Amino acid sequence: MKAGMQGRAGGVPMVRQGLVLSCFDASADAWAGQWWVNGSAWRVWIPHGALPVRPQPGQVWVCIGESATHPEWGEKWVVGRGHRAMPADELVAPFLAHHIPGLTRGRAGRWSARWGSDLPERLTHGDIHLLATTLGGSAAHELALGAVTYWEAHQWEVEIAQLLYAWGGDDALVAATRDHYGPTASDALQTDPYRLLAFAPFAVVDPIARRAGVAADDDRRGIGAAVSVVQAWWEHGAWVLSEEVLLSDLAGCMGDDVQQVRRAIDMARQAGVLHSVGGATWMGDAAWRCCAYILDRLDALVGSGATPSEQPVRQLKERAHTITAAVTSITTMPLACISAPTRTTQAMFAAAWCEGVVSRGQSLVVVTESVQQAEYFEHVLGMPVSTLGDDPLGLRVASDAVLWLASSRRVGCWAKLLVSQPALQQLVVVNTGRFDDPVDMTRALLARYEEVPTLALAVDDRMDDSPFVSSPDEQCLAQINQAAPYDARDSAWMGVRWLHATSANLRQATIGVCYQQLRQGSVALLIDDPQERRTMAEQWTAALQEMSVAPPGPTLRVVGMADLAPGDVATVVIPVPSPVPAMPWWVVAMTKARDRVVWVGPAFEGDGAVGGAAPALSLEGARDVLRRVRPEGGIGRGD
Repeated sequence: MKAGMQGRAGGVPMVRQGLVLSCFDASADAWAGQWWVNGSAWRVWIPHGALPVRPQPGQVWVCIGESATHPEWGEKWVVGRGHRAMPADELVAPFLAHHIPGLTRGRAGRWSARWGSDLPERLTHGDIHLLATTLGGSAAHELALGAVTYWEAHQWEVEIAQLLYAWGGDDALVAATRDHYGPTASDALQTDPYRLLAFAPFAVVDPIARRAGVAADDDRRGIGAAVSVVQAWWEHGAWVLSEEVLLSDLAGCMGDDVQQVRRAIDMARQAGVLHSVGGATWMGDAAWRCCAYILDRLDALVGSGATPSEQPVRQLKERAHTITAAVTSITTMPLACISAPTRTTQAMFAAAWCEGVVSRGQSLVVVTESVQQAEYFEHVLGMPVSTLGDDPLGLRVASDAVLWLASSRRVGCWAKLLVSQPALQQLVVVNTGRFDDPVDMTRALLARYEEVPTLALAVDDRMDDSPFVSSPDEQCLAQINQAAPYDARDSAWMGVRWLHATSANLRQATIGVCYQQLRQGSVALLIDDPQERRTMAEQWTAALQEMSVAPPGPTLRVVGMADLAPGDVATVVIPVPSPVPAMPWWVVAMTKARDRVVWVGPAFEGDGAVGGAAPALSLEGARDVLRRVRPEGGIGRGD
């Protein structure tokens, strides 16, 4: 029996306070772990239901339990029931040592030795100087400050936990509420439990609120349901809702009582969380505030100062422009829209626009809304491209001019963009073919201003870059994605095949394909990144040494694009690189083999074709595409 358990009568319930060191699933109906109790580590057994939630390491619980012996676990303390608490007495020092980086249990023990049971009072009062002096050492003040700060925050957490556990909440909600509301969290939740909707969906929050005493017909429930519905649609990009959708979703939350649902809408409108925007159309408060900010900024940018009610919305007629003419015509325009639904045209316009801005001595930034778009345009433009979607704070560098390759209808993206650019002088929005929805935010905003030019880029016959058909690079992408799956048992196939492989097993799958294809003739492994090329060559050599039977035929060639002439080998194996290179690289890669191309990697999630399915593309078709993209001369990576 452990020293800390001496003096306990077996089977007699006892109250103990313990610091959780570990907790894990011991069986289908119990947790087990170690707790620090009375100066030593105790084995603890917790039947499901004994505590409201699974204890987490670093928490302190006060529990009633009894000693028992388990045939597998040995002597243990079986918890009957308990609750979260602040540490007391000799448990304070190990608790602080567990949570404060750099504070050992021995050094924290100096505080216990000086103040004993009064240590919690010293921490609560924030006596940082006394704590640091007692601790000693160069980092004493920092450690004392950390201890006082954490102690205060943990007091809030325990108070919130006791409240939420009783209502059926969990530690994730406890932490989120503590971080958001701080010391006022308990009062805020008792006033309105539906404030938890900021951290969890209605299906989770509603049962908690009902257990907290909120009645089914309580106005707080109706307002909470309305907030939940508009927030869910907002997160999916919808900035306005039809009344039909709003009523249907509210009924799904609250039940089919029409009168109750209608009252929920009225109360939400009065509370300012729901706004009527004309007819049977509604907007949530977040979208409303974002739109108000966006309109203020755009009004200031274009200098119109108009409001939607004062200025009719009209659709500007698009005209065909060459890229040069488009760049020239918008030079002095603070806000402009360019219609360029194919990536080739977008890239050419972006390059010309950037060159013009730089020549005027202005700073600029190119913005996309996806990592894949950013990688593509970084490669094409040879400059960093920012991604709104990945940074909740928006762009981190303020610039004079912004080119936004818009592919989203999200109001939040507009707001993040404008918040991060306080000194913006010019904003050029490129319509990538995705804001043609009648209720799209981008279209609605641009239609607001009569003086904003909407320029459609003209078709360049050399590029075959019509906005109504797939561009050559998109045709190539479609062909790759439509390729038949690779089958090692089929030796007679010709053309393009795809072997789907995850990033984790990409190299291993590539080596296997090369080994199999060497049976059919010469093979080149096409990798344009020099470092990756060296790595694959080394792995191929190592794999050969492990093979019991060497592959027949010629030696595998591990080469880059420039090292391989068209038709040099029978088969080209191409592991899909990351980041994915520009589309011309893909087109050229397909011209290098006489008979077969095998792509190895995950499915390429490109922007896809604009305007219907792309035609099938053979190896010879890829060569034709290449000739149309570049009528004269060759093209390599970086063109």
